[in-house]
Amino acid sequence: MFTLQINENIILRRPHVDDAPAVFNLFESNRTHLTEWQDSPNKIQTIDDARAFIQRHNQAYETGTGLACLIIYNGEPVGMVYLDKIVSVVCKAEIGYWIAKAYEGQGIVTQSTQGLLAYAFETLKLNRIALKFKHVSNEHENQRSRRVAERLGFTEEGILRQDGMTKGVFMDMVMYSLLAEEWHTMHNNA
Repeated sequence: MFTLQINENIILRRPHVDDAPAVFNLFESNRTHLTEWQDSPNKIQTIDDARAFIQRHNQAYETGTGLACLIIYNGEPVGMVYLDKIVSVVCKAEIGYWIAKAYEGQGIVTQSTQGLLAYAFETLKLNRIALKFKHVSNEHENQRSRRVAERLGFTEEGILRQDGMTKGVFMDMVMYSLLAEEWHTMHNNA
């Protein structure tokens, strides 16, 4: 089972079907918070839905197209961070994450994402990681994701018009990326 120790408080590990009740409870107790920017929480209405969600992520891992990890903080699952749309032939992927509202603002997402980026660039030898988040207007966008991207050294590339959807409404996506050479420069000079 894939496990990545981030620090003394944070561990990333692939979810297994036994995690379905915990994953369901995370979605259930954070549904309003999470559905502001994504539809997937509304698809998890039962423990069986959570089990199927985990199985889909594990199938992506088995085919080499994804790596989803539970964020375990002080022994409790509090969210997820994941590589998605891995295309090994061109060494690229997308990264995403979500966390329970009670754990926002503690640096958990930034540290977890940084740990998964290290694995992506150093072990998987990926060259490009994209990070996208929803943008409705300059006043209404996923500001927390913007701050994570900027803290980790991603470069804003632009707006992908109506590239996402939440609650049946098309939304623009802000596209950021980080290249392996940028990652290595930041971390070899640190």
